[in-house]
Parts: sequence; C-alpha cells; structure tokens
Amino acid sequence: MANTIGIRIDPLYQGFEHAELFIIGIFVGAPLEVCLGALFLRWTRPKKADQSKRQIAPILLDLVNTFGVAYQVSNLIVLFLDETTCVPFYIFNNMMSQLFFIFSDVFFLFITYLMSDFSSWVLSFAILLTLNRVGWGMADVVYSGGLFILEDSSCIYNQNIITGTAYPLSDMAVDLFSTAVMVHVVIHKLRVHSNVSINLVTRNGIRSATITAISTFAMWAISVWEDQFYLTLMYNAQIYVIARCVNYDVLFDEQLSKRLNQKSKALVAVDKAKETLTESKRPRRQTLEVGLLPARNPFR
Repeated sequence: MANTIGIRIDPLYQGFEHAELFIIGIFVGAPLEVCLGALFLRWTRPKKADQSKRQIAPILLDLVNTFGVAYQVSNLIVLFLDETTCVPFYIFNNMMSQLFFIFSDVFFLFITYLMSDFSSWVLSFAILLTLNRVGWGMADVVYSGGLFILEDSSCIYNQNIITGTAYPLSDMAVDLFSTAVMVHVVIHKLRVHSNVSINLVTRNGIRSATITAISTFAMWAISVWEDQFYLTLMYNAQIYVIARCVNYDVLFDEQLSKRLNQKSKALVAVDKAKETLTESKRPRRQTLEVGLLPARNPFR
C-alpha cells in the first residue's frame, strides 16, 4: 500500500520472548486497570441525593472507560491472530482505539465548555474540533488495517501515514485548545493568584504538556522504530497516560459531577446581583400584582 508503514504483529509463539510478554502484559494491564477501576468506583460509589441521574460528564467517562477496556482487551487478542481473523479483528481493534481517543477528546472539550460558563464561541470551536477528529478517525479505520502475510504466517498492521499523523495532531489540537480556554478563564474571570486559579493552571498545564509530549513521541516512534516490542510498549504507555488524565477526578475526587454541574460561588453571586437589578427595574404596578411587595395606601 502506498503511504503506509508495516507494523509487524507476530503470533505469540513466533513473536516475543517470555520476558517481553511479561512486560507487555504489565503495559497492557496498567491502562486496563485504570479504566476498570474507574468504572467500578463510578457505579459502586453512593449516589448523592442532590445529584441528577443523567449527567453528561459521567456518561462521557463511562464511554471512555468502556472503549478503553475493549481496546486493551483487543490489544492482547491481536497477539493470537491468524489468516482468518487478522483483517476483521483489526477493524474492531482500530475502531475501539479511535472511539477511545474521540470520547476522551469530547470529555476534555465538555469540561472546557463548562469552565467557560457555557460560552457560545467555545462550543462552536469544540464542535469543529470534534468533527475534525471524527473525520480523521473514520478515515484511519478505512485506510489502515490488518494484512496477513502468508510467507511467514504473520499479521501486519498497515498504518496509513497521512491518517496516522493527522488524528494525533487533532488530539493535540483539542488539548491545546482546552488549555488556552482555561488560561483565558483564569486571567479574565478568576483571581490569578487564587488557589482555584493555581490549581486549574497547574492541573491543565501538566495534563496538556504530558499528552502533547507523549503524542509527539508516538508520532516520532512510529516513523522511526521497527521493533514491535518497543512500539507495543509505546502505544500502551500513551493509552495509560490518557486514561489517567481522563479519570483523575473520578479516582481522586468524589465530587467531580457536583463540581462540573454547578456554577461557582462567584458566578452564582453575579447571577443573584443581576436578578436583584432586574427586579428593581420592574414597574411598580407589576410588582404589586405579583405580590412581591406590600401594597401602600396611595392617599397616605
């Protein structure tokens, strides 16, 4: 195939040494443990009485973790592919991979939209970035896939160079956009030296730098490395980093849903001030009619 690079996935008995298989098992199991642990905590944690049963952030988290589990399990199964299963199963494997990355991006964009106080321009950019990422993901599923080589009975994964470069760049664009919006919120709506501002900048700055670094490293590795062992470790390390970033609040903060679905105290105070100002401007006749103020004797 033109514009493709072959990544060799040998059968288990022809491929890796026992020590390598042990290390691969650790790297595949680490993100699998994160996703399963997050799902377990989400569904076993007592539900708060004031929490809505249907909230977008938890639903997105469940989707990310579900596709993450499916992707990691399929990463183990690919070691056993033969002539009949190579091509169809790699379609499933690539679809799970793309869905994991896409819903991770959607989750980060949704958090960004909430933190921007439902800004319309943030929503517009988020929709464009999501459509761009979905488009490249669909293209990669079409143009990349498994290929069985009869000569040495091995399954080769042909990664299209164009789509294999474009969709990681799309992921990086999402994360950089989220960080830029967060910095804007901190500078223009929060006190720069407040604990909340420092926490937001630190957390999102580290997250953005980490994901950008590992995505850049992954694109470099896939174009330079030929050893399947190290490529396998690199891919699973990337999944682990993203899974940890997505599930940070679930694993370490029980109040994620409550924080994400309610306005800050400052915004609540602003809303109350606006309501008070609006109420003061209402005609007195209307105010009397709704009974908000006691009627006064006009002849007194």
